[in-house]
Amino acid sequence: MNQKLERELIRMDAVRQSHFNNLNRQRVDALGRRDASSYSSLCDELGLEPEDLGLYERGQVDLDRNLSSYSQRKFSGRGRVSRREYEQFIRDVDNSKIRLWSMLSDIPEKIVLLKRFGYNQLRVNGKGFVSLEECNHSRIGHAVMNIYRSAKRATGLRP
Repeated sequence: MNQKLERELIRMDAVRQSHFNNLNRQRVDALGRRDASSYSSLCDELGLEPEDLGLYERGQVDLDRNLSSYSQRKFSGRGRVSRREYEQFIRDVDNSKIRLWSMLSDIPEKIVLLKRFGYNQLRVNGKGFVSLEECNHSRIGHAVMNIYRSAKRATGLRP
């Protein structure tokens, strides 16, 4: 391997490690504050087993409750989401290469999909609404998956 490539790989590993350490520090802080939603989403994003299973599960319930309200948002600006809009969302996900069930995969594509359907921000507990670019990846993954499930239910298809 040439030295320039080797140095770049080492640098990239250091950046990834620094990012991981920063997120892990946030996770530990959330655990200390008993912030269930943040703790749960950071455990998911980092792929770590939670130390406090009760707090983690409460965070999952909070995330699901918050994300289920997103399916009630107005895709068209006219009120509830129409069946046609749900069907289009399903088609767009199914026709894309998005790995729907992998929370941390294809985040740029998921952001584009959310924006196409009128989501420029998501609710983050304790922070109100946050732009998609500022949301953590697991929150975006959960939002896309939850909207997809809601769309499947609303159209009578199995999720």
